[in-house]
Amino acid sequence: MINYFKQNLVLTGLLFLMPLMFHGCLAHRDVTVRYYTLEYPQDADIELLANTAPVERSLLVNTVEIYPAFATNQIAIREDTHEIRYFSFNQWAVRPEQSLTALLTDFLKRSNIFESVYSPLAYIEPDLVLETTIYNLEIIEEGRNFNSRLSLEYRLINSRDGQVLHSHRADRKEALEDNNLNLFAASITSIFIGELGNFMYLALDDLR
Repeated sequence: MINYFKQNLVLTGLLFLMPLMFHGCLAHRDVTVRYYTLEYPQDADIELLANTAPVERSLLVNTVEIYPAFATNQIAIREDTHEIRYFSFNQWAVRPEQSLTALLTDFLKRSNIFESVYSPLAYIEPDLVLETTIYNLEIIEEGRNFNSRLSLEYRLINSRDGQVLHSHRADRKEALEDNNLNLFAASITSIFIGELGNFMYLALDDLR
């Protein structure tokens, strides 16, 4: 009789736990990972050399260098001066160095600034080299609001002697209208292309 009672107790316990375990599995399956892209802004102004012939020099675009904390597919959010965390279920679809390098190359080809523009994989000896460093690529949480932050530096280098012909550094922060990572991605690309345009506009004076 005692063994029968114990068996019934165990069976009752299992029947009680099974719905909870099943619900836990369903809840886990419902979690969706969202992926975000850094794409060329549709409203970007690239009329840097309107009605002007391109500079008669070739340019090699080096792969964008990104500080390690921001170089992975994980999206970083800063919570304190020396503290960041990463979103668990929101990631970059492509590593930022690849996306931003593609944006650089696309911008320079569209804007018709140089006679020829080459991607990092090209085996050539160019006249000029463009180097880019990203120091910060993150969301800053301030109270209940999100801000995008992009800190970067562009360097235009003479490939013959390694001399830096022109450099430009910026640290930009923009408030987001909503706590939306899609708006964050759009803000990052807008800042990146905007600062690149400013840099090239100033650098052209040294190239003419």
